[in-house]
Amino acid sequence: MMGKECKRCGYVRTAGDNAPEYECPKCGIVYAKVEDATRKEPEMPEAWRTEDAPRMVADTDVYRPSSPASVVAPASVRIVDIDMKFWSMVWFMVKWAIATIPAVIILIFVGFMVFGFVGGLSGSTHTPKSFPRTY
Repeated sequence: MMGKECKRCGYVRTAGDNAPEYECPKCGIVYAKVEDATRKEPEMPEAWRTEDAPRMVADTDVYRPSSPASVVAPASVRIVDIDMKFWSMVWFMVKWAIATIPAVIILIFVGFMVFGFVGGLSGSTHTPKSFPRTY
């Protein structure tokens, strides 16, 4: 990779440099990291530009056009992998398990209400006689 210019310090790599090909011999920075950091942010697509300035949704960093005429159909997304540290995954699953407790309580309550209602409709209004039958 002779002749590669470092975007950080401006050094041009020569054939006699001993540093790895992915690293600048003068400042030691990895070329890919500098290129990622200096990469220009993507601009808003032309289809989304309207007379009104679009508002930026902070939590998702997605442009939302203010005019319904300029809305682009959503694209489908397929997630193939989640890269997560082991203990983060364990903590996530513990929180998930704890969150199911109120849901189970609510489902039990709803089940009692449904079975009570169905039982009331099925003729369970029969009350036993308080006195035994005599023959």
